[in-house]
Amino acid sequence: MLAAAVAALVTGGISPRRAYACEGGPGYDPVADSDVVVVGQVAWWESLAPTPAVSAGSTGPFVPIRVTLQIARALKGSAPATLTFVDDASRLVTPTESGAWAGASGACGSFDADPTGKQVIIGLRQETDGLYHADRLRTFYIGDGPQGGDYLAFQAALDRAANVAIPHLSPGGAGPAARVRLTPEAGPGGTTAMLVGVGFLPGDLISLEILGNLETSRIATATVAADGGFRVPVIIPQGQLPPALTVLAVSLSTPIGIDARAQAPRATFTVTTSGPCPLEQDACDFAATLNRAWLGGADAAFLAQLAPQTYTCSGPAAQGLGGPYPLCDGSIAGEQRSGYPLENLGSEGVVLSAAQYRDFLQRVRSQAAPTLNDAAGDGALRLVTLGCAGQASDAAACPEHFTVVFSALKRAPAPLGQIRYAYLFTVQRLSSQEFRVTDTAVGATPMLVPIETVRGGTTDAGLLNLTSRGAMTFYPWVPVRQMPAAGVGPAASTGKQLPILLALAGLALGVAGFRLARGVQSNARWH
Repeated sequence: MLAAAVAALVTGGISPRRAYACEGGPGYDPVADSDVVVVGQVAWWESLAPTPAVSAGSTGPFVPIRVTLQIARALKGSAPATLTFVDDASRLVTPTESGAWAGASGACGSFDADPTGKQVIIGLRQETDGLYHADRLRTFYIGDGPQGGDYLAFQAALDRAANVAIPHLSPGGAGPAARVRLTPEAGPGGTTAMLVGVGFLPGDLISLEILGNLETSRIATATVAADGGFRVPVIIPQGQLPPALTVLAVSLSTPIGIDARAQAPRATFTVTTSGPCPLEQDACDFAATLNRAWLGGADAAFLAQLAPQTYTCSGPAAQGLGGPYPLCDGSIAGEQRSGYPLENLGSEGVVLSAAQYRDFLQRVRSQAAPTLNDAAGDGALRLVTLGCAGQASDAAACPEHFTVVFSALKRAPAPLGQIRYAYLFTVQRLSSQEFRVTDTAVGATPMLVPIETVRGGTTDAGLLNLTSRGAMTFYPWVPVRQMPAAGVGPAASTGKQLPILLALAGLALGVAGFRLARGVQSNARWH
């Protein structure tokens, strides 16, 4: 039935795009027609519009999809480490919920099958909507890549996409001895730091890129001297900054099939202050108190800043999803217990006892991976933004509520390798000088939590359920005396503990927020 549906589409069925839309014409140059040409791996995709219902035996229109790509290198233009683009003509509506892939229908879609996990070489063009778009004419390669045994096809597509033959160097690139260092290694925005590199391939061209600013960008290039070194001054951006900026030295002759950014030597610049408090000063003082307690391992002090809530238990075990569990595990029906709600964005929430909440704090701290990097910075657990209801122009008064956001990278199964999590603490003002955390939320970004919560910007609060007052604006902010970044060393034991399962709700790749599996054994432990 699917084959017949696609055939009907091509031969005159429902066709939003005419078949000749995928004919480039004489002299067509897909590289020249692209604003950027990139090499990368598809992390995931999602539909951008509701899927309309269609009757059996018929086909519906194409549904545009947004594809998230982990970038290995840019062959034309520049690109961040993670890039999203729109494909308008690959995903076809069918009577089944699964839909169909019909890129080969003639409507010029890029994908004939689910692209998740595939290596791609693709040209993207920025349309009038401000988004990058792909089509079949600018899709040079989709497959398993050189690591999957598809080296020759991958290499041929790479040479064609670059419009020149790419040097195939071996060992090439930075080499295991290459390293870089910034001097100084810390300071406010606007500091000029000297980046010194040693151990590189003489004559190689190095792209210097900053990760962790609000945009990932190339700031300079350097040519390696005969002794394998280079020196380049780097100006640290000014304004609202995340707590750490990572400077990468990316070799432009990295061998084909190797992720140039992942292999690049790097140096981290610690931002000592990101500017004045974006909210009222006492709100920033409270955020700094949370920061000192969590990153400093003072979990009892952190817990003292939370407002416990009273719950009535329905019995010794949960009946279905939800309810005040695992707080009420082993309880008597009607018994009242005090606990702390923990919302898993994208899944059901849980309620924790004081001991369970301390174990949550310790587990997050120990699982943070500071040696990892992405466009938001390194993987250490840090305070990154303060959130307030309203647009950025509202001056962030936050008279009653605000949100303190921490973030960290955690290791994940292939093909992602890592996932950034956001930890959002909703704070309520109880009096002129008193605050308490009333809710905790956890989610993976950008899959379940908008990236603005970590990098700054305005987002629809309906995605977060943190406030009913419309949009929220998140302001990058670093305490003047940021505690050492967390993410090294084992979690301390708290005795009786419960199992935790990590799952990514809604993603076939499987890793996403926190979901507590409820056990009743007295010696159960966190997993």
